[in-house]
Amino acid sequence: MLSAAYDFSDRTGPSGLHGADPEFILATENYVNTADLPTLKARSPISMVTAPTQQAPFVPLFMINSWFDSPTSYHQIVDMICKLNSVGVSASAYQTLTVPDSSAHAFGLWNHCDGISTPCKRVRQHVIEFFDAHLK
Repeated sequence: MLSAAYDFSDRTGPSGLHGADPEFILATENYVNTADLPTLKARSPISMVTAPTQQAPFVPLFMINSWFDSPTSYHQIVDMICKLNSVGVSASAYQTLTVPDSSAHAFGLWNHCDGISTPCKRVRQHVIEFFDAHLK
């Protein structure tokens, strides 16, 4: 699940909105105790993502995002994908799922329909299938 693994300096709001939610900005600035964008970026959890090595290979990662997960920026999943790509992680090593029309958080989505498949496909089915294919 994806929660707080984003760039604190990212001010990109959900599609159709201009900029991030002021609540999100206030929460991140209070958490890091600064409004300085370079400092926010440097102190973001996403800054800790590094290139895989032989000693620390990349393990499969499944990221789930809610379209309306607030106050966390919707753009967090894009921040993570950009970071993974920038350190050379293959797109086949991770998968993403954004559940539309949802504000559920983390495991609250586990039993939800994905909102994109007909008939309904549960979020857990996506996760189990991904890890079944990668961990066998």
